[in-house]
Amino acid sequence: MLALVKSDYDKDIQKNVRDKQMGLLLFAGIFLLFSLYVDQANRARFLIAQHFPDFFMVDGKRPVETFAPQLNVIKNISDVVEFRDCNFAAERIPAQLQLHLNKMQWLKWLAIADFLALWVYAFAF
Repeated sequence: MLALVKSDYDKDIQKNVRDKQMGLLLFAGIFLLFSLYVDQANRARFLIAQHFPDFFMVDGKRPVETFAPQLNVIKNISDVVEFRDCNFAAERIPAQLQLHLNKMQWLKWLAIADFLALWVYAFAF
């Protein structure tokens, strides 16, 4: 009888550990996908600045770059999204830049799916 009770207790502990590991895995996946998204945004912004230098000019002057890593992440992402929304002709956009823009789209949707899976998982278990 004691062995049967201990066995059920061990199964409950194993299930709780698996549940926590799955939640942690989904949570870590969000951070991994976001870091990959930021990396692709940084690469795309570099290519935009290289191939379309006048895109970032304001009144004929290049903006002053300040070093603030937390702001640069947001600025890079917003610059790339603004560039993507400008509707340049596809033949004007270099293939490598188009590849980074496509990767950003996929990473965004994967991160949203991962977040929704984590949300469902949190309420289901």
